[in-house]
Parts: sequence; structure tokens; C-alpha cells
Amino acid sequence: MEGVAFSFSQYVTQTVLHSIVILLVIEISLNVWEVRSPAGRFRYRIQTLFLPMLMYPMFQVLDPSRGSVYFITDRALFNSSTWLSIRLWEVLPLSILFGSILALTAGVTLVQEILPVIQKMLRWETGSPGFSSPPPDLEKKVEEMSNRMGIPSPSIRVLDDAEPFLFVEGTRYPVIIVTRGVLNDFSERELNNALVHELAHILRRSTSITLLAFLARMLMFYNPVSLLVFRRLIQDDEQVCDDLTVSVTEDPEGLASALKTFYFEEPEKAQPGYSSMIDFISTSSHNLLLQERISRLQAAGRETSRPAIGEFVITVVSVSVLCYFIV
Repeated sequence: MEGVAFSFSQYVTQTVLHSIVILLVIEISLNVWEVRSPAGRFRYRIQTLFLPMLMYPMFQVLDPSRGSVYFITDRALFNSSTWLSIRLWEVLPLSILFGSILALTAGVTLVQEILPVIQKMLRWETGSPGFSSPPPDLEKKVEEMSNRMGIPSPSIRVLDDAEPFLFVEGTRYPVIIVTRGVLNDFSERELNNALVHELAHILRRSTSITLLAFLARMLMFYNPVSLLVFRRLIQDDEQVCDDLTVSVTEDPEGLASALKTFYFEEPEKAQPGYSSMIDFISTSSHNLLLQERISRLQAAGRETSRPAIGEFVITVVSVSVLCYFIV
């Protein structure tokens, strides 16, 4: 039957086009429905990562005629084949420009996402910083906070590193990794807020959610929309955990003070060279996102989630119908 066969080139093209449509509809919906809470925005935006991967094969199975000449020429709202055959200035085919953008995105993914992971694995294999047992008072503190938040107390490991940072590792059995720098540099107030923030990630199962989002991001390594949306989702998730932290500690200034410790030292300008430019962009982006969180914590009030199932369903149906007619 015509249209049944799976086409990888069509899959790539349609996932990008569908991502663009979903992104636009989602952002419009967030404003129309006045979704202000990070948790609500996260639920909407995560569709932009997962729906494009599923839509093309799903549409092919549900309606094989969607790939027919009749559907493409008479029913589709947007025909990518026609548009990509257009020549810019009667010289450059639009398909070449489109392919170049996808190749550039794949290169950015390689440099920003894949190579750092490989480098980190190699560094740990050749000699990682050692771990030591946490102080008893730290374990007791985490246990008390965990009981207050209604979750099992996670294990704690102290990393012998002078740089202050902490994070959650593991999904089924989460572990909070705290560096020696945190224990040495943080005040008790900052440490309390930082630990509760990591417990909020455990409560929210952020590690599992982020892992799934990252896998989707890697599967669409060529898609510039997924690159942008993944970063925004991570920021939304951090803000959700910021709100959970403040609901427990009632100390937004304490959390803001702890976050200021994680600023990267930013050079005055990018130095010549590709590597220096990437470092400059990465550092600036990190600091801007961190400042957004700090400014939000210092604001008079933060938005809380509100149930909006009907509005959410309308949005999902809208993007599904629109994407069905874009081939």
C-alpha cells in the first residue's frame, strides 16, 4: 500500500518541522492559558521533546495514505518537499540550507553534550577524586530533612574536591554527592537550603526524568529545537525544586545565597579559537540561567501550580492535528 514504507529522510524532516510547530503552539498556549508555574511549564514543554519522535511512525501506522501523492498535494497544510526544492536567489536550494542547519546542530550536540561526557568518563578512569565518609551531623541533618519531606533518607558521599558543588546520582537508589568545598565554604543556612534542594530532586524523581529527556535529546541530535527545549526543561526543573525547597525551609534568600556560589568565573570576552569561544558561550549561558533562578527567588512571590487538565488536553490535540497535516 502506498505510503506505508518508513522513510528515514522524511522522519528527520518531519521531526524537525513538528518540533517547530509544537514549540510555537506550546509557547502560545503557555501565554494564553497563563501558565506561570515552572511545574506547569515543564509539563507543557516536555511534549516538544517526545511528541515529534512518535508522530511520524504513529501517523504512518494509523493512516498509511498520509504518504500518498493525493494527501501530500491536496490535503497537507505544508509540503516539505515543495518548500525544500525552492532555490534561494535562484542558486542555493533550500534543502542545502536546511541540511546545513541540521549538520551544525549535530556538531553542537557532539561538542556540548557527547564529548564532555566522554572526557569526564576518561578523567574518572585515569584517577578520580576520592570519596570519604560524611560527618555524622550531616547524615543526621539529611535524615531529618528527608523525614520532613516524606521520602526515604538517601545515602551521602563526600567527594574530596575543593570546588563547591553537589548533585544527586542514581535513580532507584539515589545518592547525594557533596564536595569537600561545600562543607568548607557554605554557611549552615546555605548548606541546609542546598541539601533540601537536592532532596527535592529526589522527591520529584528529577534524575529519571532528566535521563529520559536527555535520551530523547540524543536521539534527535540533529534537531535544533530539541537542543533549545532541553536546556529550558532543565531550567524549569531546577525552578520547581527551588519552589519545593522554599516551601520546606521558608528561606528563599538562603537558597539564593547558596546559588551565588555556583557562578562560573566569566572572561571579559571570548578569546580567539574555537574551544575558547565554546567555553565563553557555555559560561555565559550557565551564569545567565543561574541569575534567572536567583532573581526569581528574590522576587516578592513565586507562581504555584494549578490544575489545568482540560487546557493541557486541548493543547495536545491541537499540536497533533496540526502536525498530521504537515508532511
